Amino acid sequence: MKPLLTIIILPIFLVLVACVQINPNPSGSSDELLVRYIALAYNKGHNLTFDQLSDLLEKTTYDDKVWINYNYFKGAIDLSTFIELREPTSYDPRLVEYFKSIFPINNSSSGFIDNFDDLLPSDSLNPPKIVNETLTKRVYELIKYDYSIKGLFYTWYQKYYVGELTDELIYQYARTLVEIAESYTFEVSSNKASSQFFTQTVKLNSIPTELVLAIMYQESKLFPGSFRAEIFDGKILSVSLGLAHILVDVDNFKTLSSEYNDIGDGMLQFFTFELLRNYYFSDLRAEDLFQIRGSVLLARTYLALIKQKIDSYFSN
Repeated sequence: MKPLLTIIILPIFLVLVACVQINPNPSGSSDELLVRYIALAYNKGHNLTFDQLSDLLEKTTYDDKVWINYNYFKGAIDLSTFIELREPTSYDPRLVEYFKSIFPINNSSSGFIDNFDDLLPSDSLNPPKIVNETLTKRVYELIKYDYSIKGLFYTWYQKYYVGELTDELIYQYARTLVEIAESYTFEVSSNKASSQFFTQTVKLNSIPTELVLAIMYQESKLFPGSFRAEIFDGKILSVSLGLAHILVDVDNFKTLSSEYNDIGDGMLQFFTFELLRNYYFSDLRAEDLFQIRGSVLLARTYLALIKQKIDSYFSN
């Protein structure tokens, strides 16, 4: 369900949302609105004004879905309640075949985790993993359920791999995902002159891991090889890629764009990935979005930038 009309709750929100961190109790109204605004800006675009985001609250269900996901990962609702609340739910086979070809390990189930657990090019972007058994269990139970009912996680897995995932492998993957997601809490600095949105520094610990996972679940159902081809005038010009479906110009994948006339246009544009790489992560490649670390790092950075912008509306 939506919160009360924005015009009614906004005065309350202005008073309550002054904190830097999101309150760990997801039931508070200020937390709910903040999560909803961040989710909408992530999905609809960080350039939207606060008024535009407020208008979207009553016109889209994306924030509803992320809020439900967030409550599950925070432990506010159990799996059975989550399943009751969530809605039942384009890919191009040429992209699947190409992406399979660039994975370092074969397509058997034994290589599933290793394909997505590579380190990033810079040592500073590979913090030590942090254990969170409680959150790991929630992620494991959700993926296990989706896999057992042949949901989207299972569907994506079948496109890439031969052989079934065991419960043990699902748990190992859930643990790897959570431990990596928990580790990205440092401060990121820009290697370029900052802009109003892309600030000189970004505090990744301003975004709870549960919100990162909530966005990722909504975008990819937590399958790291998931993607969505974005088609304009009959051509695939960009791809929403990886756990967080970060938007990236398909011309980064030169083999694809050179082999097919309807993939790419030979002009590298600045989508979300290119912007984040330009300002903060010059060593990253588009292929790093398939890695858990790459998806977590970019998603958490982008979400933290969005939160900074939304926070600024209430500090003026």
